[in-house]
Amino acid sequence: MARATCVCGGSGRDHAARDPLDGLPPASEPLQARLHQIILHQRMVVQELSAQLASARAMLSQRVSSPPAPPPPPPQPQTPHMTSSGSASTSGSGSEVEVGVEARGVAWLPDSAAPRCQHCRSHFWLARRRHHCRKCGGIFCGSCSEMSSIGEWAAVRVCRRCRALR
Repeated sequence: MARATCVCGGSGRDHAARDPLDGLPPASEPLQARLHQIILHQRMVVQELSAQLASARAMLSQRVSSPPAPPPPPPQPQTPHMTSSGSASTSGSGSEVEVGVEARGVAWLPDSAAPRCQHCRSHFWLARRRHHCRKCGGIFCGSCSEMSSIGEWAAVRVCRRCRALR
């Protein structure tokens, strides 16, 4: 019979022969045994994650101390390949779209980065909610970010500056 290690560090059977508080033998409950298994598993997971964190920190400190790599070259605009007949080759699916700055996506600011509207500087609260501009990613109140028809399928919320630049 394998001895289970108790949460307090001793073995499950020998260590807990008598309860130190009242001197009675402990009641064997499957729920208590399962709880001990869960706690031991969680401790093992914490140890593994701590080891991964330490190795990630070591790799990060090595990258910071080493000289930075040169930046990658900018992407070259792609031209359609010519077939023998002289026409542009297509896949027939119609899904060949050139990816531009707008199609790459917008990095939104986290909500905690803006306690106030970036345009009118009003504090956000229950009745003045945060809204992200779908074009620049900034955080604005509802009156400074109105719905606009910039989106392809439906109206999206954009700030006044992005709406003026449209």
